[in-house]
Amino acid sequence: MHQITDQMSEKWWRYPVIIFLADGTNIKIDTSRAAFNFLWDRWPAEDGPLREVALQACFDHSKGSTTQDRARVAFVEACSEAKLIFVA
Repeated sequence: MHQITDQMSEKWWRYPVIIFLADGTNIKIDTSRAAFNFLWDRWPAEDGPLREVALQACFDHSKGSTTQDRARVAFVEACSEAKLIFVA
């Protein structure tokens, strides 16, 4: 874990996002902290502007300064931008 997520509290999403990875595995993202970790450590695409927006939104949600819906929507939009296969 890195220093940023050590500062983040666990904030659950009402509905998870399931991402299907190229290696045949899938990952369930159901918190802003998990989304931030995925965006930071496991992002399989080139960086795009929506990834940066999602990182900030997930961080903000974990600190209580934005809603879980805003964080989740930002994450889903970043996944779309990266052309990931997912169920939201």
